[in-house]
Amino acid sequence: MYPSDQKGFSLIEILVAVGLLAFLSLAIFQTTTSSWETNARLNAESADAEAILLSLQAVENDISQIYTPILGSIPAKPDAKNEQYWSAIVRSDGFRRTRLIGSTEKISFVANNHRRVEAESPESNFQKVSYEVERNSKGTYTLYRSTDWDAFQYEENQAKKPQRVSLIENLSNAKFQFYRTSDKSWQDSWDSENIYTKEETRFPALIKLKIEAPDPTNNANPLAWEIVVKPNQQLNYLDTNARNALKQRFE
Repeated sequence: MYPSDQKGFSLIEILVAVGLLAFLSLAIFQTTTSSWETNARLNAESADAEAILLSLQAVENDISQIYTPILGSIPAKPDAKNEQYWSAIVRSDGFRRTRLIGSTEKISFVANNHRRVEAESPESNFQKVSYEVERNSKGTYTLYRSTDWDAFQYEENQAKKPQRVSLIENLSNAKFQFYRTSDKSWQDSWDSENIYTKEETRFPALIKLKIEAPDPTNNANPLAWEIVVKPNQQLNYLDTNARNALKQRFE
């Protein structure tokens, strides 16, 4: 037998305990759910940022490997036809400079950064590269990259389209610019075969790409990303000794 003075919990006490337990369970559930949502959002933002960084690294790698043969100061033929990636024939041996054409929306050049996979493949270390910024029906922009390993096809082949992939999508803005050392200014367009181009500044000293992507947490405050790239190759001026040595080599 139990002592007569031992009592159990009253109904009110049980209800209060159940209510407190339910309240604590709900608070824990909400905190856990909020933590999961925050973690998922941060993972998504991190993945987007990583994708942008990797894409910008690809752009930087291509631009840093812009290539052109150093031919010295040789005037181009005024009636020669220039193509998108190569200049006109200006020497008896057929050697050509590559051509860089750029605008705020597009840039095309030849890069020395291609690596063939198969030994018997008719490819070289060079490839034609083009970047294009296009606006879609939603009003956002996409950065596309096109490559063609057949770098020494001087005439444009309309039957063969270069491989084209989208690097970065859903951009608020994207813009290329080109630095001219003569007046220390950024230009919105460039053509290395322009008739007014000087030999010592045929190619830009720097090339910049600036993009803006929506902030997932605040669409009114876009996130800005920018790269400024200097080509690794000697693209412009040769001093007198180097020019004379190069001239004697090909005479």
